[in-house]
Amino acid sequence: MKEVSRRTEQLVKADREHIIHPWTAVGQNSGIVFEKAHGIYLVDTEGREYVDLASGNCCCNLGHGRKEIVDAIVKTINETDFTTSFYGHSNVYAIECSQKLANITPGDLNHFHFTSGGSEAVDSATKTAR
Repeated sequence: MKEVSRRTEQLVKADREHIIHPWTAVGQNSGIVFEKAHGIYLVDTEGREYVDLASGNCCCNLGHGRKEIVDAIVKTINETDFTTSFYGHSNVYAIECSQKLANITPGDLNHFHFTSGGSEAVDSATKTAR
């Protein structure tokens, strides 16, 4: 591995001491710490750029730093940072998103259950199917 700054060394050490990574033994990491992102690139603490081939795993499958997405998120959080969907409650943003999804999905797929991640989505789908 290339020589790294003291800051990166400290971050890598703190990561090993405090973070458990999926598919990695406790106390191990890659030695790469990402600090910034733009478009399809991640930038580490040493300023090296990497093509982000894993962004589809999470929330950046449309690219990092997309102004229109950031603006929509900021607008939404400024207006309401969280509302529950329990007990039949809703919010404008979930309704607008579900209408758009209903217009682009095939057949009679027109009801949606929003979750905060993949595991929650699978768990909810399993419960719904049962």
